[in-house]
Amino acid sequence: MIRQCTILFGCLALGELIVWATGIPLPSSIIGMLLLTLFLKLGWLRLEWVKGMSDFLVANLGFFFVPPGVALMLYFDVIKAELLPITVATVVSTVVVLVVTGRGGRGRGGAEGRGIPLPNHTQHPPNQNNNTMDFLKNDFFLLTLTFGVFLAAKTLQKKTGSTLLNPILISIALLIGYLKLTDISYGEYNKSAHLIEFWLKPAVVALGVPLYRQLSTIRKQIVPLVVSSLVGCISGIVSVVIVARMCGASHDVAISLAPKSVTTPIAMEVSRSIGGIPSLTAAVVVVVGIFGAMLGFRILQVGHVHNPIAQGLSMGTASHAVGTSKAMEVGTHYGAFSSLGLTLNGIFTAIFTPLVLKLMGMI
Repeated sequence: MIRQCTILFGCLALGELIVWATGIPLPSSIIGMLLLTLFLKLGWLRLEWVKGMSDFLVANLGFFFVPPGVALMLYFDVIKAELLPITVATVVSTVVVLVVTGRGGRGRGGAEGRGIPLPNHTQHPPNQNNNTMDFLKNDFFLLTLTFGVFLAAKTLQKKTGSTLLNPILISIALLIGYLKLTDISYGEYNKSAHLIEFWLKPAVVALGVPLYRQLSTIRKQIVPLVVSSLVGCISGIVSVVIVARMCGASHDVAISLAPKSVTTPIAMEVSRSIGGIPSLTAAVVVVVGIFGAMLGFRILQVGHVHNPIAQGLSMGTASHAVGTSKAMEVGTHYGAFSSLGLTLNGIFTAIFTPLVLKLMGMI
């Protein structure tokens, strides 16, 4: 176990070093994932040295998105101001990315973030005279509550088989409700929840293992896979901006939606560079991920995208790491190509979003 943690955190640390030294616009976790895949391929690491921990983290990837998802409560006012254009544009564009990427990536063969930065909100003062409230705010209680709620949500979905009962969505909704009812701020909740979110980066690095296992298949179809991700990326940027503007969104809101399909650090940095609203972008990124995890595979079936490679690639391209966690639940084969999709789309979004928006006359 110590060796496995050392390897995962070592790859993450190298990713941090590369970001610091080069200023490359990619999260250290994605770079760490690629490094892990490379080291396994070169034989510098053995699969058995990292397999157990990686399989555990990847299998529970969705859980680590719950605390960042609860941070949506900080952005309700921002979302409420232009709810209709944000909702319509996000849904339509995510569907477009799923289907366009999938139909382009059917291939020739068969078969997350860094936490959302907190706005400078005023914290509610703790009630020193109320022992019950003190307990409800206890770090260990809130940590246990987060685990318990997610476990209950997973059990509920397993028993019902309903894709609409997404454990991440249910957990986020219930925890936000609890915090609102008990008048606990997100800052207070995050004192304990950051211990869960801390494992999100190592979990993304661990996606290098399923990616390594599918390298031979990826090599055979690298051109259609890259082209499909690029087309999906550009279609997502164009469609979300056009639909948002048609629905009456302001200029700033429309461009803030452009990088919605990538992991939070990339999305916020791109949003900042193009003059968008990074906090709105962060909130929409979480919503897009949950939407894709809930309905992504169903949308792909309706869009006649049945190839597992295309489905996995589409999930990662359209719904970043949250979609990848859902793909991994379906099968490691799906998860591997979803990992590739989220990586390629992260790179393409960072490079092409300013160029596409400039051509559209938005910046």
